[in-house]
Amino acid sequence: MRVVAGEFKSRTVKPPKGVNIRMTLDKVKEAIFDILGNSVEGSAFLDLYAGSGNVGIEAMSRGAERVFFVDNNPKCVKTIEGNLNSLGLLGLEKCQVLFYEAFKAVDYFKKNDIKFDFVFIDPPYYKEIAKKTLNYISDCAILHRNAFVLVEHYKKDELPQSCGKLSLAKARAYGDTVLSFFKMKT
Repeated sequence: MRVVAGEFKSRTVKPPKGVNIRMTLDKVKEAIFDILGNSVEGSAFLDLYAGSGNVGIEAMSRGAERVFFVDNNPKCVKTIEGNLNSLGLLGLEKCQVLFYEAFKAVDYFKKNDIKFDFVFIDPPYYKEIAKKTLNYISDCAILHRNAFVLVEHYKKDELPQSCGKLSLAKARAYGDTVLSFFKMKT
């Protein structure tokens, strides 16, 4: 996989070895950031279930001010750190890698009053984890007022129109992959 645009355009993002994860395809990643446009610049971005860090690195490349990468697999965390290191980003305060289970990470952000403009969720398919994560995030006050929660999920793993305080703003299909964009209800 490669970074699609921005400061690190065309740089390689390596997948973790010995871990069965789905990397977000370049066309899907490009669609995410085309939809978000320039609003990523200066934002706080959370890559939850980060895997390789592919999407969070794309956010950094496109000008996100701060990115957190969260994964509970030590091989994924090591891979994320390696990918950040290859870009000269490892150790910088503006990007942090957390070895946490997703819900514990959300608790950490709530406890430390860390809020986000964008949260990207790409959990394992078929387990209703996306829905559970959406509900948990909506109750934990880690989102800025106009924040988006983006969920990458399998087309047969339908998400509801509403999850807690979040409502579906738009959804786009790319083959078997769907991107669902949620916003706080107004």
